[in-house]
Amino acid sequence: MPEAVAPPPLPKSQPLFGRRYSTILKLLGVGGLVLVLLVPLAMITGVLSERLQRRNQAVGDITSSWGREQNVIGPVLGIPYQYRFKTVKEMPAPDGRLERREVEETATATAFSS
Repeated sequence: MPEAVAPPPLPKSQPLFGRRYSTILKLLGVGGLVLVLLVPLAMITGVLSERLQRRNQAVGDITSSWGREQNVIGPVLGIPYQYRFKTVKEMPAPDGRLERREVEETATATAFSS
């Protein structure tokens, strides 16, 4: 029987590229996914801005046809009247302090009738 000869020792091999730079590869993968996901985000943003523009256009159309300036046609009677009301005012007292007093005042307003 021949003697078993041990194989020569293997040279020290360096780790594979993937093992050596695994952290960098993971970061690049995540960065690539972020960039890829920006495309649908831009598409959604475009749809939202288009819908907002369409909404503003529809609101403008409706307000231009229904909310125009109103014209009052015919005679309008304005009747002035006076009314009294009570209010609280701060007035200077003889000793120089401000004193709160309830005062009755008269105001004039106009009532309109068609």
